[in-house]
Amino acid sequence: MGPLVLLLLVDRALAAPLGKELCPMPPGALRALSNRGTLVLEAAMKSALLSLEGALSEHARRLQECEECVLCLFGNCGNRTRECVPSELPLGSLPSCEAVLQAQAIPEQPAQNWALSKACAPYRRLCSGQEMSPDSCIRLMVSHCQLRLQECRLESDMDYLNTVADQSDPGLCGHRGVPAPNATMAKAKIVGGSKAWPGAWPWLVSVRLNGELMCGGVLVGDAWVLTAAHCFTGSRNELAWSVVLGDYDLTKPDEGERVVPVSRILSHPKFNPKTFHNDVALLELSSPVTPSAWVTPVCLPERPMELGTGMPCYIIGWGSLYEDGPGADVVMEAQVPILAQDICRGALGRQLFTSAMFCAGFLSGGIDSCQGDSGGPLTCWDPLSERYVLYGITSWGDGCGERGKPGVYTRVAAFTEWVHQQMEKSPSSREPTCFELLALAQMPPDRQRVELSHLCAFYTQPCSPSASPAACAHAADEKCKAKRQQCELRSYAQTLLEFLRRVEEFFRTQIDFSFFTHSLPQFMEQVYHHLFPPRARQDSREQVAEPEAVVATGGGRESLQPDARKMQKREAQTLPRR
Repeated sequence: MGPLVLLLLVDRALAAPLGKELCPMPPGALRALSNRGTLVLEAAMKSALLSLEGALSEHARRLQECEECVLCLFGNCGNRTRECVPSELPLGSLPSCEAVLQAQAIPEQPAQNWALSKACAPYRRLCSGQEMSPDSCIRLMVSHCQLRLQECRLESDMDYLNTVADQSDPGLCGHRGVPAPNATMAKAKIVGGSKAWPGAWPWLVSVRLNGELMCGGVLVGDAWVLTAAHCFTGSRNELAWSVVLGDYDLTKPDEGERVVPVSRILSHPKFNPKTFHNDVALLELSSPVTPSAWVTPVCLPERPMELGTGMPCYIIGWGSLYEDGPGADVVMEAQVPILAQDICRGALGRQLFTSAMFCAGFLSGGIDSCQGDSGGPLTCWDPLSERYVLYGITSWGDGCGERGKPGVYTRVAAFTEWVHQQMEKSPSSREPTCFELLALAQMPPDRQRVELSHLCAFYTQPCSPSASPAACAHAADEKCKAKRQQCELRSYAQTLLEFLRRVEEFFRTQIDFSFFTHSLPQFMEQVYHHLFPPRARQDSREQVAEPEAVVATGGGRESLQPDARKMQKREAQTLPRR
């Protein structure tokens, strides 16, 4: 009996009407059918096992081929399983911009590298038909992938520009160039604030000492940054300072980010480090910047004016998330109202609060600036001019976000005239910077003498009218020579410090070099201050008399010292950031 007959009998049995008896079969026939069915099932099982083994073999072969399908193109991709992508794509097809941009946006580096490798896997076809080593193939794929990424970024930027085509030129002061994304930014406490989106505040800059975040700052011109004067009480060596424009995420480079050295530090001449009166400084950059969607100056107040009580303004920076806590990795923002002057004096003390300050925040606490926010801007939206105006510079506070202790800010409107005077000075009326004097060494001798004579002409200006021209020229040459030597010493100290920092990085796990990297700058400052004493300050009679600041402690009062808790500086307390 063949298998076909067996199937017909089974089919007929299944198709029999219910309630009717099946035809009885002889026992011998049943035994024969049972034996035959067993053989058929065994044969079917063997065939199925063979098919399964074939499928497993084919799957293993495909897995082996798959290892060469997606290559890790960008260094460390982590311990991830290699994946295959369809190879039936047309020869001219490119990775989608959505895929490469999404991959680039992944914060974790290994995951980002692997996602970019998968997105750019179609470029593997460029290696087929050519005798190329695996390394050469990877280099070819990487170059095309990077070009595709730049192309997609450009298309994305064009989309941004089309989106804000009806807005004002981002190069104008006080206008944002990058619109807010559709997605809501994740909330995260910075004494009651939240994350800003990249490019939200294009005038915010980070002020760095030896490459590490020290304070915030705000761009007020193509080559000028306004910040707090107390940020520079520890080091005034301009060669050690730099400004990062377009900075957002401190843990990685940002699009539009640019590092510019500081060529001149101009603290307000009447800044009092004990009371923080006149806590404002102006930084001149070594080269002007070109405004863009990521870098735009803020507007300065046009005239001294009183801020409206309750006026909503924004404070931004990378400051601590809470008092003495860790700093933020990305720009944080918070909206705070302006408080009346009498409320500020009552909350902070009349002796501590001067007319060059104002406070902002909530008396209930919870929203405030903190350490690391010093020098950052407090900007308010002006509905008349439809632009953001800089009204305050983060200065100091009694704690961070404490009840009844709002943050204190330098009143920018009180210093607008001084800022404009410094920015509009002619080059001949300014003392030469170390960048200008040190750059002479790169010039030919003839041009070097001409430029040196031009720079040293500044020191002839304060010469006494009764002195002879020869005496004035000699005194100017001596002052210029001393300034140049001071700059050379600072340059040597900075070079040595950079070398020691590299050594510290190399031996970080073996030897503690913190003495060199933290104590050496202070030591060198003492050396060249001893060798080159500062010029005599103006007579004390020309200084504005300021009341002695006192702090209430319990039932008594004590003189305020620079390190007193009441006058808590808001620059970064610890240098390591990246």
